[in-house]
Amino acid sequence: MKKELAIITGATSGIGRGLTITLTARGITVLAIGRNTEKLAELTKLPDSIRIVPYKCDITREIDIVTVVDRVRAFNDTHELKYLVHNATVLDPIKPLTDVTAKELNMQIDVNVTGPMLLTNKLLQYFKKEARILFISTGASRTAITNVVPHCAAKAAQAILAKGYKDELKNREILAGIVEPGITDTPAQAYVRSLSSDVLPFADIARKIYNEDGLSTSADCAKLLSTLLCDVEKNKFSDIWPWQLTNKEHLEYLK
Repeated sequence: MKKELAIITGATSGIGRGLTITLTARGITVLAIGRNTEKLAELTKLPDSIRIVPYKCDITREIDIVTVVDRVRAFNDTHELKYLVHNATVLDPIKPLTDVTAKELNMQIDVNVTGPMLLTNKLLQYFKKEARILFISTGASRTAITNVVPHCAAKAAQAILAKGYKDELKNREILAGIVEPGITDTPAQAYVRSLSSDVLPFADIARKIYNEDGLSTSADCAKLLSTLLCDVEKNKFSDIWPWQLTNKEHLEYLK
């Protein structure tokens, strides 16, 4: 019987790192994708690291994505690709929309839309029935946050992409879902809190939430995501759209 394989982008920190730890503890092999060589090496020191396969890949580069597919092909005799988690993201540029360059906007689109689309498409040949694709989204996908509009726009586009996969892959019985974890204590949040309100007005709100202990930890978030990814009944996985980890009704399914 083949072992289960999960692919997580942005696996070296925050939610991605936490989910890598949680899934490997469940006996799932994780192809942990990231761009930072040193942080990837740190994954080999984690518990259950025997099931972690750190893999350097920049999902904005199609040539890198092709090498991921080659790596999955090498697993094919012993593992079944069961889960794909699109977690990689970036916040920058943090500046007025009128100052954003085409290069900066394209980076947001490449990380949040083009990269996930290319990676998903190239991996489809390895998905079996009831494999699950999960997009890690944000409430920012439904609004325009001052000085973070490119990120908001890219996440909104990603949500549409996810919905497209949900509809188009239904006949193949491959499941797509999307989740908004809420404000979680990650390096990205620490970066937000470090900014002045002149640079990012939302930073004041982030600091207030942090000072009031209103953040969930990456570890707690990862436990909920692990349940969502692996345990939630298949129809519910795709029908709740988006999953929100701050919604009490949604959390009832994740106990």
